[in-house]
Amino acid sequence: MVTHNAYTQVSSEMGIAAMVVYILFLVHPLKRLRLIENESYEHSDRSKFYYLSVGLQASLVGYMVSSFFGAVAYYWYVYYLVGYAVCLHRLYIIKFPPQDVSAQELWEHPFAKKNKELVSGQPATQQKAVV
Repeated sequence: MVTHNAYTQVSSEMGIAAMVVYILFLVHPLKRLRLIENESYEHSDRSKFYYLSVGLQASLVGYMVSSFFGAVAYYWYVYYLVGYAVCLHRLYIIKFPPQDVSAQELWEHPFAKKNKELVSGQPATQQKAVV
């Protein structure tokens, strides 16, 4: 019996946790591509990165929508798109490194909590004294 849906295919064969990981695998590159799109929109020297990020976002969203209608979770299509998105992100960081520390942290860890206290367990004022 075939599910005819990539999301239910992953969840029925590997469980709910695998479906969550599969969805995060698709959403995480979208957030990084969105950062590239927003930062490179107004710079003419970064237009290649802008158009590549928009094209990859459209491809990933198109895959996510079409995978509702086909059991394509194990085909290579999405893995190529995610690989291209990761490579584009790395190339963008190498060519245009972030200038300030907060922007660098956002680029390196886009899903990290903004509150440093949650990461280390110490208030932010004590962190500066320890470091």
